[in-house]
Amino acid sequence: MTEEEWLVATDPKPMLEVPDRRTSFRRLVLFSCAGCRLVWDSLDRGAKASIEEAEVDEHKFTTGMSAFSLIEEIFDHPIICANSNGARFANFIRDIFGNPFRPVALSPSWRTSTVVALASQMYGSRDFSATPVLADALQDAGCDSADVLDHCRNNGPHVRGCWVVDPVLGKE
Repeated sequence: MTEEEWLVATDPKPMLEVPDRRTSFRRLVLFSCAGCRLVWDSLDRGAKASIEEAEVDEHKFTTGMSAFSLIEEIFDHPIICANSNGARFANFIRDIFGNPFRPVALSPSWRTSTVVALASQMYGSRDFSATPVLADALQDAGCDSADVLDHCRNNGPHVRGCWVVDPVLGKE
């Protein structure tokens, strides 16, 4: 898969096959949680509790299942298949993993108290509507990365595991 294909892909499976140093068990679990939240109202209380717990501690999400088998199970779940489409999953991948063809390292100097406070608020509330404000705060802190700033200012979905917010909070 080329970068151009990855940027416009609507099928998430090949996107997950692109090698990337940022693909971690934690990010795969948070991607799964984001997918489950697409059909939140269809889930029973126990499933919702498990997902909420996994968003806080990814190791509580599985019992011996590999991260990739977990993803396969999510993709194949009938409720999710019936109520969502691949494009939404592809957008979650772009938010959580970032562009594997242009990895960006966030400078520790960008982690000002304002940046960390904004990221913490968004992460804690699962309300990422302030990501454009986060972009401004990052820019004020010296961030000149177009990839970082554009990502924060785009209107695409932002969820826990976001490739910008997580490093700001020290969650890798």
